[in-house]
Amino acid sequence: MKAIIMVGGYATRLQPISLRTPKCLLPIGGKSNLERIIESLVKAGIKDIIISLNSTQKKVKDFFKDGNNHGAKITYIEEITTEDSNKLGAVGGLKYVVDKIGVDDYLVIGGDNFFDGLNVKEFMEAHKKSGKLVTLALYALPNKEMVIHTGVALVKNGRIVEFQEKPSMKEAKSQLSSVMFYAINKEFFSKYLEEYLSYKKGKGEKPDNLGEMWQYFADKIYLNAFEFKGRWWDIGTHKNYIKVNEHALKIFNQLPFYPNITMIPPVLIDKNVVIKKGSVIGPNVQVMKGAVIGNNSIIKNSIIFENVEIGNNSEISDSVIDANVLVKKHSTIENSIIGYKSEVNNRLVKNSKIWPFVKTRDNIIEDLILRNDLLGIEQEELMNSKYWE
Repeated sequence: MKAIIMVGGYATRLQPISLRTPKCLLPIGGKSNLERIIESLVKAGIKDIIISLNSTQKKVKDFFKDGNNHGAKITYIEEITTEDSNKLGAVGGLKYVVDKIGVDDYLVIGGDNFFDGLNVKEFMEAHKKSGKLVTLALYALPNKEMVIHTGVALVKNGRIVEFQEKPSMKEAKSQLSSVMFYAINKEFFSKYLEEYLSYKKGKGEKPDNLGEMWQYFADKIYLNAFEFKGRWWDIGTHKNYIKVNEHALKIFNQLPFYPNITMIPPVLIDKNVVIKKGSVIGPNVQVMKGAVIGNNSIIKNSIIFENVEIGNNSEISDSVIDANVLVKKHSTIENSIIGYKSEVNNRLVKNSKIWPFVKTRDNIIEDLILRNDLLGIEQEELMNSKYWE
């Protein structure tokens, strides 16, 4: 069986951090999410991997190349789209890949989702043993409030008998979430996929959502259920990205020694990082190479990319700061995303997004999105900048 990893979304909720780095390549506990997925596939013996991406995600190819360094053979299928409004959608994108590569048995995975505890080999064995066309991995959501953000399956005797895409809490019949990890046999692609596409076309709708497809087929074909224990997150927002990173950091639990510094685990500090005296780092902090953190600064529940400079007596919490950002002294940044090579000269930035290369001057920025139109030279620099180099 081959694997198809779908990463072609535009990660608009993660902008401006995703303007530089595709969501699937964002580091989680020191390693990109897509890299972890590929490693798990290779470990299970699946080495023939197709990555479906959009035309803005050249960095995915730059990172993995032909896959040889990761023990895999990687083929790239690129959608000719340039923005979220004209993308093919998940179902349309899957059909596009199958048309290009050919009908076969495929493991289909969402490359933006973080899995912990889902054993690929056990999943594949369960699918084969079932003898069914489709097997969906299901994760028991820890609280019912999460059902409004995902597709949930009602299971009886191992079969998904009903599927609800993003139901209300009141209407939800289950807390078993579909996590975009599917084993799909070739007969489904040759016999059923076109039926669903025709159905959506007849309604004048884009076939964007795989959950809606399973909702359509739940009472028509046998959808086999595979429930796994562990953790799963969609890293589509910066809050979820920070939360997933915290889980990964706890696994690694690296606690470096810096004199006159307070470290509260979990913390991951990359090489060539300077942290000056009196600072408090953690919990749940990742600081990447070349960053400089000034005296008496506090950083918690945040991800700091490479070569960031944070001035003295600053406090950063629940935020993601992209590379080469300058944060002036006495700044406070809360629950925000700060874009590449921007400059923060504020007493407070809260609940806000600052686009790349923006230089702020106001005393308070709260609940704002500060955009700018990138110049050609700025766009080129952004596209060529890679945190892993």
